[in-house]
Amino acid sequence: MFEPLFARLSDRYHLVAPDYPGFGHSDWPDPKTFAYTFDHYAEVMNHVTEALDSRATRFNAGLRRPVGFRMALAYPDGSTL
Repeated sequence: MFEPLFARLSDRYHLVAPDYPGFGHSDWPDPKTFAYTFDHYAEVMNHVTEALDSRATRFNAGLRRPVGFRMALAYPDGSTL
């Protein structure tokens, strides 16, 4: 869905498009040990963002909106944005 946008930005930016656990090409953790909730996805993605770079910018659309909102609430100063 976002490949045309990525193609236009890739010559100027380092782009990362991680899958949420259980989506896309990622593994499916056992639901007995992994909470499939927006809150937990936000926690996981905050770890990803922190590991990448503090200058990262998120683009959240569709199912990513509730996760992005929770990520922003966790860091209201924008430290992971």
